[in-house]
Amino acid sequence: MHPIKHFITITKHRHKVLSHCIKAGIPLQGLLHDLSKFSPTEFIPGAKYYQGNRSPNEAEREHTGYSQAWMHHKGRNRHHFEYWTDYNPKTKQLEAVEMPIKYVKEMFCDRVAASKTYNGKNYKDSDPYNYFLKGKNRRTIHPNTSELLEKLLYMLKTEGEDKTFEYIRSLKDGGSTDKNKGIGRQGIFTLLLVTVIVFSAGIGVYSAAYSIKNQASKGEEYAETADTPDIVKTPDTPDVPETVEEPLRIEEIPEMKTPDYVIHEYEKLPEKYQIKVKHITQMDKLLTGCELISAKTVLEYNGKKDISLDKMISHLEQSKIHVNSEGEWYGLSPEQAFIGDPYRLDGFGCYPPVIINMVDDFKFKDIIAEDTSSMSLQELCDEYVVQDIPPLIWVTDGMVDPLDGDRWKLVGERGVITDETFVWPLHEHCLVLVGYDKNNYYLCDPLDYREVVKYDKKLVEKRYNQLGQMSLIIRKS
Repeated sequence: MHPIKHFITITKHRHKVLSHCIKAGIPLQGLLHDLSKFSPTEFIPGAKYYQGNRSPNEAEREHTGYSQAWMHHKGRNRHHFEYWTDYNPKTKQLEAVEMPIKYVKEMFCDRVAASKTYNGKNYKDSDPYNYFLKGKNRRTIHPNTSELLEKLLYMLKTEGEDKTFEYIRSLKDGGSTDKNKGIGRQGIFTLLLVTVIVFSAGIGVYSAAYSIKNQASKGEEYAETADTPDIVKTPDTPDVPETVEEPLRIEEIPEMKTPDYVIHEYEKLPEKYQIKVKHITQMDKLLTGCELISAKTVLEYNGKKDISLDKMISHLEQSKIHVNSEGEWYGLSPEQAFIGDPYRLDGFGCYPPVIINMVDDFKFKDIIAEDTSSMSLQELCDEYVVQDIPPLIWVTDGMVDPLDGDRWKLVGERGVITDETFVWPLHEHCLVLVGYDKNNYYLCDPLDYREVVKYDKKLVEKRYNQLGQMSLIIRKS
């Protein structure tokens, strides 16, 4: 039992959210944020199952099969999208309901506060947006709510806090011109609710202390861990942390700076631009090796025409999916190796770090590969395409909607199978971005016989974002 640590954790988080809610123009919502965590129903399990490095709700689920604290919490806090689900009498199914804007604002503040807490000095305004993309396709959330949240997080990434909060303050529910609609009613009950929180917190601490005494008498021990905010993982998305209070497991992406090899600038970038790149198809070559074909396309564009696919594969880190005695799949992440065999239809693929390592392994004196993930497609065009440097981007084949494919447990250090589950994005595809115009992006598609295919910009951007904004460049040094 760790009631003091748990109390400090949730209090620190509430203070961060409050500061953001004040900037967003919803101070009372910030004041009332997560008060239910002080109730005995949530506080006692939080203290009892306090982990320090993961959600106490997860530990409660492992012990009892479900988390009573989380079910209580999501049913009383309207800034969680899980609250906004109801039975649709027409479809006879449980469906997402569109959230009022004032609660989307609070959800935004909650996510930004959590990112700052967990990333500390390494926090960047792009972190909440990158984290949002990780689980975008696994949420039961209304499309309009998801679109608005994504817009706010992207604005934070590209324009910073000041402009984003200024924009948030201008948003109104249902077209109302009253910025403070609904606040008056909250204000009437503020004093009463503050009294309730103090009373509930007192009961929670008292109950927790009483439980400590009982647990101690039974000889039960709980390991002390570092102070980490309360974590929640929704039951409908077991493999992806869904609430903002779970530690963010996003990869650290270095800030992109203007390359030092840029020798000129455009006062006005061209409205249309296309790089002349020789197209290579993977048809009749590699059934699932689009990443390798795209890399070969760019290597040949840079003069490395003698690099065969077999030679590329010999420099490629590969790994298979294994099955344990219980029938569970396990293996490496596609960020560590190409999963499966690129010559076989049942192969999977890989992500930028694997292709970058393959290029580096050739030890070219005049060619380097760099990870440009997290850059938008427009940024890739502005920084590289107009400089005749074609990036590799990860989207979907035919720009269809990605789906959840096979999943497996990830292998950690020394071959130990972890609790983290990876879900392969079905239809994942790697192409070469070679140009753009006002409405379209031009691409070399390994699955197409045409030299260049073009897709609507908004569609490509949507798929690129859904795949996590993964990209890389291979250029002359």
